[in-house]
Amino acid sequence: KAKQALITPSIAEAFVPGAAVETVSATQLAGGLNAFVAVHAPQGLSQDVSFDWKQNGALVDRITGTIRGGRDAGYRTYSRKEHFPTDPRGDWTVDLRTAGGQLICRLQFRVV
Repeated sequence: KAKQALITPSIAEAFVPGAAVETVSATQLAGGLNAFVAVHAPQGLSQDVSFDWKQNGALVDRITGTIRGGRDAGYRTYSRKEHFPTDPRGDWTVDLRTAGGQLICRLQFRVV
């Protein structure tokens, strides 16, 4: 279960996310975007996950990683996307899923 989740243009040292955004311009995407999630995970858990970036419902990119449990504030992870389609406008979702396909968290933003 996600304890914190947001789309942000920046991640500072020690996995501290910048300000959340819900709408960005196509020009602002040039600097990239991050899908940041802090997931509650019990001690000893190690789980492969994927961040599925979708534009208007179509999968554009899948970025994989691993979460590890044992931190009260949640295991912090993020996916950074820097390369977007030529026309990135529309509704975007980023789904954080287990390797088995279980949805952990869904983030949304719009490109105008």
